[in-house]
Amino acid sequence: MGTADSITVLAEKVLDTLLAATSTDIGAILLLPPDGREPRADQLQIAAFRSSGDMPYQRVSDFLSQTVLREREAVLAK
Repeated sequence: MGTADSITVLAEKVLDTLLAATSTDIGAILLLPPDGREPRADQLQIAAFRSSGDMPYQRVSDFLSQTVLREREAVLAK
């Protein structure tokens, strides 16, 4: 991961590692813009997304996103 030359490359490597370690079929890493403002769910941007099939990305609900941002804890679900 130390050789990643961009945030996108790093996010993809991290996601690949997480998916392999957890044996999951789908996952995404969402990031906030680095502007220092109070984080909001509508600011989240997809940094990386993987699916073992043809499943498209489905936006996470605003409620779940706001909960994660407020609590400052990631969500891992299976």
